[in-house]
Amino acid sequence: MIKRYLKQNRNLWLVAIFLVLLIKLFSANKNWVEAFYVTKFYSFFSRILRVIFGWIPFSIGDFLYLIASFWLCWKVVKNVRMLFNRELTGKLALKKLLHLALVLMFIYIVFNIFWGINYNRKGIAYQLQLTELKYDTADLKMLQNLLLEKVNASKIAVINSHESYPYKKDLFRKAKSSYDDAAKKYPFLKYNNLSVKSSF
Repeated sequence: MIKRYLKQNRNLWLVAIFLVLLIKLFSANKNWVEAFYVTKFYSFFSRILRVIFGWIPFSIGDFLYLIASFWLCWKVVKNVRMLFNRELTGKLALKKLLHLALVLMFIYIVFNIFWGINYNRKGIAYQLQLTELKYDTADLKMLQNLLLEKVNASKIAVINSHESYPYKKDLFRKAKSSYDDAAKKYPFLKYNNLSVKSSF
């Protein structure tokens, strides 16, 4: 059973392993990520995605996460039931684990192509040509408290002025306007094809 499964899916396994290794190798070099993925491929690809999916009022990524979660729960329940009914033999369990590994590899590949390689960028400090300073947990806590104070002060100001919170669409429009202003000095911040959505 296992040999037949591996033989039938050999090409899929070879492609998946090759692509996973290629992504790992490519992502390990931040210069490659900046030069090829960020400024060339992802800049173009993300614009296409915003044109195709930008009009949908919810996040497609969140929707896919939701479907994947339901699928995973359903598979777990189904296999636990098979286990209790003694229908899950050792060979069948191994086949299912191999299939799961293949599915997870393709999810990893798709995730990285669509977004994940961005986690390996040099970062905003590099783009803004800032000198990176060392920081520790105490510095992060101080920044957290400072931001918390500013958020609370803004909330009190809104309450005292008897104004209502702005709608999300207004906030998103203001964010886009802020990006446009910042792009005058930092062109890499230019944002085309507006597509900003709330997360589930």
